[in-house]
Amino acid sequence: MDFESDLTLIDANEVPPTTIKQTIKVNQPLQHKGYTFYQASYQPMPSETQIKLMIAPHGETGQAHFLAIGEKMQMPDGDAFIPMEIMEDYGGLGAAVKIKQIKSNGQSTSFVVFRQYPDFDKLVRRDKWNVYFQGFDQVYATGVSVGKVPYIQLVFGGFCVMFVGLFMAFYMSHRRYFFRIKRLSNDNCELLISGIARRHAEAFAEEFKQITDRIK
Repeated sequence: MDFESDLTLIDANEVPPTTIKQTIKVNQPLQHKGYTFYQASYQPMPSETQIKLMIAPHGETGQAHFLAIGEKMQMPDGDAFIPMEIMEDYGGLGAAVKIKQIKSNGQSTSFVVFRQYPDFDKLVRRDKWNVYFQGFDQVYATGVSVGKVPYIQLVFGGFCVMFVGLFMAFYMSHRRYFFRIKRLSNDNCELLISGIARRHAEAFAEEFKQITDRIK
């Protein structure tokens, strides 16, 4: 009901081998030596469902048996019963299971027994064997995904550099200065200074004035 799995990890590379046990969930993986074990899927296994049936002689009580889909239950007189299919709601009458009966003479027949109506088979079919459906235990399969990200420190370092660049691009003012020297004569030359800023024009103008004054 909680979609969780009990995972056992054995590290045979260590002496003695290390055994790690942890219950993993969808957002709670198991991590070991850079590897991460995720619960990737969670689904029922119809072929592994254990069905609880009580098969008893007519008018008597019998013993409960746990059978999988397709598993045969052989009776002392040669008759056999095989659960074929589970139906969560059969005809609005609730959970039911389809049973195949193979008699000792080789003849076979199929019938349905209901969880909510335990006496249905005894009253309707009236066979020498009565079958009672007492529930089932669903077996689930967990799909585990194993992942490893190499050089994770390098990856995080790249992220940090990227965020620093974004901060500089959006919150710092980019300024460019241009200098051109033109020779007028052997003793004289002309210096042309210009600049440009993407934002904060007034602050840049003050800074540009300080630079030109210093050069003068």
